[in-house]
Amino acid sequence: DQIKIYWYFGTFTRSLLSLFEMTLANWPPVARLLLENVTEFWVPVCLFHKLTMGFAVVGVINGVLMQETFKVAHMDDTVMVREKQRAMRTHLAKMSLLFDEADTSGDGRLDLEEFKSILDDYGVKIWLA
Repeated sequence: DQIKIYWYFGTFTRSLLSLFEMTLANWPPVARLLLENVTEFWVPVCLFHKLTMGFAVVGVINGVLMQETFKVAHMDDTVMVREKQRAMRTHLAKMSLLFDEADTSGDGRLDLEEFKSILDDYGVKIWLA
């Protein structure tokens, strides 16, 4: 049993590697080894380490990496062109719907009276502002 403890915590480098493993990889074997061969006192310490370092710190690092990845992807010319095209299609669809609703005569054209009447709608004023 002491040999197993030495494998995980016998030197500074081994301890550092074990903590790294607990933070980013497979933490239960290390916690189980301490529980079975040293004392139960180490279980809350291992859980605290995993909950603070494993979730909080690694979560923050993951969030920063994701944010940077999305920032780079957003700056990509191909992505920017696709987003602009999608925005243009959406805007065209909304404007077509607006003009279809405004064309009360059904002739496919907006005269001045139809345009003025659609502008009387408060929602349309807000949308066009």
